Amino acid sequence: MKPVLQNSLSYCVKEQKPCNGWVDKYFKDCLCNVKDELSFGFGLVSLVCWGVAEIPQIITNFRTKSGHGISLLFLLTWIAGDIFNLVGCLLEPATLPTQFYTAVLYTTTTVVLVLQSIYYDYVRKWRNGEEKNQTKSSARSMAGSMTPPIRSYLWPIKSGPSAVGIDNNVI
Repeated sequence: MKPVLQNSLSYCVKEQKPCNGWVDKYFKDCLCNVKDELSFGFGLVSLVCWGVAEIPQIITNFRTKSGHGISLLFLLTWIAGDIFNLVGCLLEPATLPTQFYTAVLYTTTTVVLVLQSIYYDYVRKWRNGEEKNQTKSSARSMAGSMTPPIRSYLWPIKSGPSAVGIDNNVI
Protein backbone atom coordinates (compact mmCIF):
# COMPACT_ATOMS: atom_id res chain seq x y z
CA MET A 1 0.00 0.00 0.00
CA LYS A 2 1.37 3.42 -0.97
CA PRO A 3 1.63 6.20 1.58
CA VAL A 4 -0.88 9.03 1.14
CA LEU A 5 1.90 11.54 0.43
CA GLN A 6 3.15 9.61 -2.60
CA ASN A 7 -0.39 9.14 -3.87
CA SER A 8 -1.13 12.88 -3.91
CA LEU A 9 2.17 14.05 -5.42
CA SER A 10 3.47 13.92 -8.97
CA TYR A 11 6.82 14.89 -10.27
CA CYS A 12 7.14 18.07 -12.31
CA VAL A 13 9.79 17.66 -14.99
CA LYS A 14 9.95 21.40 -15.68
CA GLU A 15 10.60 22.34 -12.04
CA GLN A 16 12.48 19.14 -11.16
CA LYS A 17 10.49 18.63 -7.96
CA PRO A 18 7.29 17.03 -6.66
CA CYS A 19 4.00 18.74 -7.43
CA ASN A 20 0.29 18.39 -6.66
CA GLY A 21 -0.92 15.08 -8.13
CA TRP A 22 -4.62 15.69 -8.75
CA VAL A 23 -3.96 19.01 -10.48
CA ASP A 24 -1.34 17.34 -12.67
CA LYS A 25 -3.73 14.48 -13.46
CA TYR A 26 -6.87 16.49 -14.28
CA PHE A 27 -5.53 19.87 -15.40
CA LYS A 28 -2.07 18.95 -16.72
CA ASP A 29 -0.55 21.74 -14.63
CA CYS A 30 2.36 21.62 -12.18
CA LEU A 31 1.80 23.17 -8.78
CA CYS A 32 5.19 22.92 -7.12
CA ASN A 33 5.10 25.77 -4.60
CA VAL A 34 2.70 27.80 -2.49
CA LYS A 35 2.53 30.62 -5.05
CA ASP A 36 1.43 28.19 -7.78
CA GLU A 37 -1.14 26.60 -5.47
CA LEU A 38 -2.56 29.99 -4.45
CA SER A 39 -2.72 31.10 -8.08
CA PHE A 40 -4.52 27.90 -9.09
CA GLY A 41 -6.89 28.16 -6.09
CA PHE A 42 -7.81 31.76 -6.84
CA GLY A 43 -8.31 30.83 -10.49
CA LEU A 44 -10.71 28.01 -9.57
CA VAL A 45 -12.69 30.28 -7.23
CA SER A 46 -12.86 32.88 -10.01
CA LEU A 47 -14.06 30.22 -12.45
CA VAL A 48 -16.83 29.13 -10.08
CA CYS A 49 -17.90 32.74 -9.42
CA TRP A 50 -18.05 33.59 -13.11
CA GLY A 51 -19.65 30.24 -13.85
CA VAL A 52 -22.58 30.86 -11.54
CA ALA A 53 -22.90 34.60 -12.24
CA GLU A 54 -25.28 34.10 -15.17
CA ILE A 55 -27.35 31.35 -13.54
CA PRO A 56 -29.73 33.75 -11.67
CA GLN A 57 -30.50 35.50 -14.97
CA ILE A 58 -31.09 32.19 -16.73
CA ILE A 59 -33.48 31.12 -13.94
CA THR A 60 -35.28 34.50 -14.00
CA ASN A 61 -35.72 34.30 -17.78
CA PHE A 62 -37.13 30.79 -17.44
CA ARG A 63 -39.55 31.73 -14.65
CA THR A 64 -40.83 34.88 -16.33
CA LYS A 65 -40.69 33.35 -19.83
CA SER A 66 -39.03 36.55 -20.99
CA GLY A 67 -35.60 37.91 -21.81
CA HIS A 68 -36.97 41.40 -21.19
CA GLY A 69 -34.19 42.74 -18.95
CA ILE A 70 -31.27 42.04 -21.26
CA SER A 71 -30.36 43.73 -24.51
CA LEU A 72 -30.01 41.20 -27.32
CA LEU A 73 -27.27 43.36 -28.87
CA PHE A 74 -25.36 43.21 -25.56
CA LEU A 75 -25.68 39.42 -25.49
CA LEU A 76 -24.60 39.04 -29.12
CA THR A 77 -21.53 41.19 -28.46
CA TRP A 78 -20.80 39.16 -25.34
CA ILE A 79 -21.09 35.86 -27.22
CA ALA A 80 -18.79 37.15 -29.97
CA GLY A 81 -16.15 37.85 -27.32
CA ASP A 82 -16.66 34.40 -25.79
CA ILE A 83 -16.33 32.70 -29.17
CA PHE A 84 -13.13 34.60 -30.01
CA ASN A 85 -11.76 33.60 -26.58
CA LEU A 86 -12.66 29.95 -27.19
CA VAL A 87 -11.14 29.90 -30.68
CA GLY A 88 -8.01 31.57 -29.30
CA CYS A 89 -7.74 28.81 -26.70
CA LEU A 90 -8.11 26.15 -29.38
CA LEU A 91 -5.47 27.73 -31.62
CA GLU A 92 -2.88 28.26 -28.87
CA PRO A 93 -1.01 25.03 -28.07
CA ALA A 94 0.16 26.37 -24.69
CA THR A 95 -3.41 26.91 -23.43
CA LEU A 96 -3.95 25.39 -20.01
CA PRO A 97 -6.97 23.13 -19.58
CA THR A 98 -8.37 25.57 -16.99
CA GLN A 99 -8.31 28.34 -19.61
CA PHE A 100 -10.09 26.11 -22.11
CA TYR A 101 -12.72 24.99 -19.57
CA THR A 102 -13.35 28.60 -18.62
CA ALA A 103 -13.83 29.57 -22.27
CA VAL A 104 -16.26 26.67 -22.80
CA LEU A 105 -18.22 27.58 -19.65
CA TYR A 106 -18.51 31.26 -20.61
CA THR A 107 -19.55 30.46 -24.16
CA THR A 108 -22.12 27.88 -23.05
CA THR A 109 -23.84 30.10 -20.47
CA THR A 110 -23.92 33.06 -22.84
CA VAL A 111 -25.38 30.88 -25.61
CA VAL A 112 -28.12 29.79 -23.17
CA LEU A 113 -28.95 33.44 -22.41
CA VAL A 114 -29.02 34.36 -26.11
CA LEU A 115 -31.25 31.41 -26.98
CA GLN A 116 -33.59 32.25 -24.10
CA SER A 117 -33.87 35.87 -25.20
CA ILE A 118 -34.52 34.96 -28.82
CA TYR A 119 -37.02 32.25 -27.93
CA TYR A 120 -39.01 34.12 -25.27
CA ASP A 121 -38.99 37.54 -26.92
CA TYR A 122 -39.43 36.55 -30.56
CA VAL A 123 -40.08 32.87 -31.40
CA ARG A 124 -42.57 32.17 -28.61
CA LYS A 125 -44.59 35.29 -29.36
CA TRP A 126 -44.57 34.52 -33.09
CA ARG A 127 -45.69 30.90 -32.49
CA ASN A 128 -48.48 32.03 -30.17
CA GLY A 129 -49.70 34.46 -32.83
CA GLU A 130 -49.18 37.47 -30.61
CA GLU A 131 -49.02 40.83 -32.29
CA LYS A 132 -45.48 42.00 -32.89
CA ASN A 133 -44.30 43.95 -29.88
CA GLN A 134 -45.74 47.36 -30.45
CA THR A 135 -45.03 49.73 -27.66
CA LYS A 136 -48.08 51.79 -26.89
CA SER A 137 -47.98 54.94 -24.85
CA SER A 138 -50.46 57.66 -24.15
CA ALA A 139 -49.93 60.92 -25.99
CA ARG A 140 -49.29 62.60 -22.64
CA SER A 141 -46.46 60.22 -21.72
CA MET A 142 -44.98 60.46 -25.21
CA ALA A 143 -44.94 64.26 -25.05
CA GLY A 144 -43.92 64.70 -21.43
CA SER A 145 -41.15 62.18 -20.99
CA MET A 146 -37.63 62.15 -22.33
CA THR A 147 -37.32 58.42 -21.52
CA PRO A 148 -38.38 56.26 -24.45
CA PRO A 149 -40.48 53.17 -23.78
CA ILE A 150 -38.56 49.94 -23.43
CA ARG A 151 -37.18 48.55 -26.70
CA SER A 152 -38.80 51.38 -28.65
CA TYR A 153 -35.71 51.56 -30.84
CA LEU A 154 -36.80 48.28 -32.48
CA TRP A 155 -40.11 49.53 -33.91
CA PRO A 156 -42.19 52.70 -34.13
CA ILE A 157 -44.12 53.82 -31.09
CA LYS A 158 -47.87 54.08 -31.53
CA SER A 159 -50.22 55.94 -29.31
CA GLY A 160 -52.43 53.62 -27.31
CA PRO A 161 -56.10 54.05 -26.53
CA SER A 162 -57.08 57.52 -25.45
CA ALA A 163 -57.88 58.18 -21.81
CA VAL A 164 -61.05 59.88 -23.05
CA GLY A 165 -63.60 57.46 -24.53
CA ILE A 166 -64.55 57.60 -28.19
CA ASP A 167 -68.22 57.08 -27.47
CA ASN A 168 -70.37 57.92 -24.47
CA ASN A 169 -70.33 54.37 -23.08
CA VAL A 170 -66.68 54.58 -22.07
CA ILE A 171 -65.82 56.73 -19.10
